[in-house]
Amino acid sequence: MNTATILLPNFNNEFVLPFTFRLLRKNVDCTKIHLLMVDDGSEDASVAVAKQEIPRCGFASSEIIERKHEGIVPTLNSALSMAKTDFVVRIDGDATVETPGWISILLETLRFDEVGIVGGQVMWESGRVHSFGRSVFTDWGLHDMGCCPLEPVGFRTFDSIVYRPLQGFRRGLPYEVDTILGVCTAFRREEALAVGGFDMKFNPVWIEDDDFGLSIRNLGKRIVVDPIVQVVHRPSLKGSRKPGETTVKQKKSPNSAFRTIRKNLSRRVSRSIGTLWGEVSPPPTIEDFIPGENESWRRSLLLTHYANWKAKWGFDPVNPNMNEIMQRYWDTSFCRNHNPSQLRKSLEFLGRLSTGAVPMPPDVLL
Repeated sequence: MNTATILLPNFNNEFVLPFTFRLLRKNVDCTKIHLLMVDDGSEDASVAVAKQEIPRCGFASSEIIERKHEGIVPTLNSALSMAKTDFVVRIDGDATVETPGWISILLETLRFDEVGIVGGQVMWESGRVHSFGRSVFTDWGLHDMGCCPLEPVGFRTFDSIVYRPLQGFRRGLPYEVDTILGVCTAFRREEALAVGGFDMKFNPVWIEDDDFGLSIRNLGKRIVVDPIVQVVHRPSLKGSRKPGETTVKQKKSPNSAFRTIRKNLSRRVSRSIGTLWGEVSPPPTIEDFIPGENESWRRSLLLTHYANWKAKWGFDPVNPNMNEIMQRYWDTSFCRNHNPSQLRKSLEFLGRLSTGAVPMPPDVLL
């Protein structure tokens, strides 16, 4: 295995870090890996936990950088500037990688010069799909592959409002995606620096990884998901992403989401048939049953990020005009699922990547 640097950005992950490092010890030969953990001003005991766990791993080298809180983007860029190896592996502090030898698998894919970023499939700890890659260049706009947007085309509000099926990881051959969730990815440090690292316009958090993916693709590179690499995102163990909210979420049972849905459904049904006093409310509409982004801080950030995306890339990420996109990007791999020439190049590349097999186009995963 070629040596690589793990970039581990951290903010309020005190309770999940022991799992993260335990799985690293189990599934990676840490003696060939350099660890660079950058703490973004955590308000919990994350750094103390890391200092206990890191010596047990036996990394080739390790360093913990403690910074004042500024957000994920300057944290990642700070780590990029300090990395010394050609290959960089980003893994978020609230995720665990379940696949033995997963770094070797990712670096093997990076042997192909066409590949700019490679990552794995990501599930929530509840057993629901988080992201099997990210889709951008379709009528649906930005969303997690393996999931289905719940809002109508052209009227979407947030990329996260999707139906997430309860299932296991999907097996199969590596496939190409528009962009990729940053929870667990590998890329070349030189190319990351060539695009200016992660764009500060997407600070302090969220969709900076999607923008980074498009920037790497803009170099003429491809983004690949290898379903052998299986990642579990553990939100029930992480702290708040909003500074000043130090309360750490307690671990929830997998069916807690279903209990919430049942309660909401019960309230809406009761409202539709009237109250005990005989008052009749309007019947619920389909919109009443669609989840939303209820936290004003997160909503505001995402709307700002979407506006910055449109200014940078020339289209709305959640409600794209595909005619405008094809006029602007037709001769690039951005339009590989629309331009027959680009699709052929993509399938030829995936055939080489998969030892001669001819894979299905990646849009079969939605």
